[in-house]
Amino acid sequence: MPTGNADINERHWDIVRRVIVPNDERYPAWLHINKSGTTTMSEVLRRLPGGVNSFFPHDYPIEREVLCMWRNPFDRIESTYRMYVKERVHGYQHYSWEEFVRTCCRKKDLKDPHMLPQYEVCTSRYGRFVPDRVLLWDWEAVAQIYGIEPEVRNHTPGEPQHWPRDLRVEFEERFWLDIHIWNKVPD
Repeated sequence: MPTGNADINERHWDIVRRVIVPNDERYPAWLHINKSGTTTMSEVLRRLPGGVNSFFPHDYPIEREVLCMWRNPFDRIESTYRMYVKERVHGYQHYSWEEFVRTCCRKKDLKDPHMLPQYEVCTSRYGRFVPDRVLLWDWEAVAQIYGIEPEVRNHTPGEPQHWPRDLRVEFEERFWLDIHIWNKVPD
């Protein structure tokens, strides 16, 4: 039985943009985690029979199974940095790679969902993990669940960033639960 919870982390509830719920009850809901395939998923889900509705955390249907796509935490933060530099978001284009990662690790009042650990975005205000199922960056699994053709992704990853040891240690301490989930969820 799905255990989806409408109480997304109160501290960040304004950060979680939406839970996408297909109108056809055969399909599970989708929890939006920034920089983890959510734009593509939104487009995919809109093509389902019956369409979809977007719900904000305070009102989405709790009787539906809730899925999310988990991205490798290192890839996700590198992708966020590249996007912010390229699109000149919030002045971060002036940050070096190391300054950006340290900001993500040290600043406790971040309101930007791209910079928060995925786990925080997925946790209720009571500390309960909201998604019933986590998919590890697996577009074929998504296609099978929703009965669609797998997405052809023309995404070319950027050049990997250099991770000095001290920066990697700091990131691993702040994002340890994201890393643990990435390494432990069965395929």
